[in-house]
Formats: sequence, structure tokens, C-alpha cells
Amino acid sequence: MNQQLKTRRKGLNGIRRAPRFILRKVFDDLHRQIGRRHEEDALRSLQPENGRPLPDWLHRAVPASGTEDHHGIDIVVHTDVGKLYLQIKSSQYGVRKFLAKHTKGNIIPYIVRTDDLTILRERLLTRLTKERERIIAIRSGR
Repeated sequence: MNQQLKTRRKGLNGIRRAPRFILRKVFDDLHRQIGRRHEEDALRSLQPENGRPLPDWLHRAVPASGTEDHHGIDIVVHTDVGKLYLQIKSSQYGVRKFLAKHTKGNIIPYIVRTDDLTILRERLLTRLTKERERIIAIRSGR
């Protein structure tokens, strides 16, 4: 019986397999690190650096406070129409999960799909511009 248990716990070539909970923890930690890096990249891309000014309507972008983060916000973008809230995701699956949980509110989910901060900046500004225009249209009664 003991020999049978030992055999079951071994993977290919007799190498012992890690228990699933350890693998789950490793993958969860890795996923959190990737998410944190994407949040940092998104925030850095929205800073007025290297002679690249932000549009006049975008005043600043800051990390969410603890309370805002608890409500699913990663980045707060201060604009001429008020605050725009960003939730940074790594996949469409993550966006679907987020939207299923956060049905109310005006949090903009955004999927980071590049490591190039210039491209990320352009894409984020495009998305933020659309949201700003939507808010302006609502306020003007269109």
C-alpha cells in the first residue's frame, strides 16, 4: 500500500509533484505581480514626462486610495469633467469577472496588452477621451 501511494505522488520520470495548493499559490502570486506591474505601467504612462505633456483636460493621474482600491479602482484620473476611475486588467476574462461583480459605478476597465509605455499612453488617452466625451454629451443633454 505504501509503495502504491509513493508511486501516485510522483510525476513523469519519478519526479515528485508539488501539491496543487502550492501550485495555486505560486500562480496567484505571479498573477498579482503581473497585475501590479500593469497598474504601475499604466500610471507611469499617464505622467507628463520626457517632454510629452498631457492633454489640457487631463490634470493628473494618481494611484487609488485604500478606500477607492477596496471599491475596485486602481487609478484615479483627475480631469476637467471630474474624476475618471480606471481598473487595470490583464485579460478579457478579468474584465468579465470585474464587470460581473461591479455592476454599478463609473469605473473604466482597461486591459494592458503592451509593455511599451508610449503605446499604452496613446491607448489609455484614447479610452479616457471617449469616456470624457460621453460625460460631456450626457451633461449637455445629447
